[in-house]
Amino acid sequence: PCRDLYILAAGRVKCYRASPEGREQILKIFDRPGDMFCTTSAFSTGSHIVTAEAMSETTLHVIDLETMTRVARDQPAVALALVTASGDQLRSLVGLADDLSLKTATARVAKLLCERARAEGGRSGTPVRLRRDGLREEEIASMVGTVRVHVSRSLKALASMGAITLE
Repeated sequence: PCRDLYILAAGRVKCYRASPEGREQILKIFDRPGDMFCTTSAFSTGSHIVTAEAMSETTLHVIDLETMTRVARDQPAVALALVTASGDQLRSLVGLADDLSLKTATARVAKLLCERARAEGGRSGTPVRLRRDGLREEEIASMVGTVRVHVSRSLKALASMGAITLE
């Protein structure tokens, strides 16, 4: 049962689904202070629909559902924040479904690298160095819905096209 809502204070948390064989699909990584997760589980299904795992040392604010519901009723701004967080998460899931169904593994890897480069402060046409130890192939595979061997092939394909340089 999901009885709490979680708000990230510091760190990184991944929410994912796993198959019985152990293959996982990362649905969302929360890494900004104030990110809320488990809103759908708390307010809709009543049970956890994803697994959350800390990716680094993490600090969370844990608010029980009864308290959160009471505060949301009394404070429209809090209710709006909950709806906004849920909408952002839904948009992210729709984007993931779109990517998985309509894009090749190489295109999904390229998109992830581009998003990471932008997050690092890079702009179009400006070289950005992404550390490989921060982007393990297994993690990339879980994020883009494929297996490690396809990520390796995709990275080599992107390098041969001149889109990236591997060091």
